[in-house]
Amino acid sequence: MDGEEIKERKFEKVLLDEDVELRWSRKTWEFMLSMVHHLLSKKATSLEEDEELLRQLDAQELLIGGGSEVDKGQKIKKRCAIIFRMDEKRILRKVEERIQQELAK
Repeated sequence: MDGEEIKERKFEKVLLDEDVELRWSRKTWEFMLSMVHHLLSKKATSLEEDEELLRQLDAQELLIGGGSEVDKGQKIKKRCAIIFRMDEKRILRKVEERIQQELAK
């Protein structure tokens, strides 16, 4: 057996060995929570503000209607950016909830 094969077998054993526990320490969970809070604090708008911006954009589209292809393209880009930002915040909030559950154990 060469060195590479030995390393691979050790890795397989770790994957298959039921005695190996991969628990995160409380300190790790707290660090992850602080990172989530940091990322959320760096966002220029809250999730609620983004929802309002999206409603305003939709209302504006209904009132104004058509427009040039450039205007439509800009509105689509803006809408996509808001939705993307909202999804990021939703994911971070879910991660925050999960971490808080782990810390409560």
